[in-house]
Amino acid sequence: MALDLTEGSGGKPSENFGRKAYVISRVVDCSEVTVPVDGTVNVIDVPENCYLSMVRTNVLTAEGSALDIDVGDGSDADGFGDALDGNDTDVDSMDTDSAGMYASGGTISVVFKDNGTDDANQPDTCKILVQALVYDFNFNDL
Repeated sequence: MALDLTEGSGGKPSENFGRKAYVISRVVDCSEVTVPVDGTVNVIDVPENCYLSMVRTNVLTAEGSALDIDVGDGSDADGFGDALDGNDTDVDSMDTDSAGMYASGGTISVVFKDNGTDDANQPDTCKILVQALVYDFNFNDL
């Protein structure tokens, strides 16, 4: 006979299961902030002991001139988006390529670059939405 620790009835999980998935959303509005000379803006802090499932990047307002956007973390600067077109409001990218466990936490950043080059860009019009789907595996509070 199997040991049953599911604590649920009829397929329903226990009360602590499933309350730990959430979406972190941040808007980067370049008309309201000054983008640093290196073009890098830290957007989302990923808590420690979390699994980052995907990152979505959506261009809400186009820059008006050529602009590439890389989205990534400290280990892969363009792991969640490589050369996304910051001058196209049709850009809505969901990327799972760099999904994984963040045992020590991490930071999702966007890097604004000149179109087709690795030169930093300081946009002043572009507005983007960055969202991360996170699963929290911190069991200390159970």
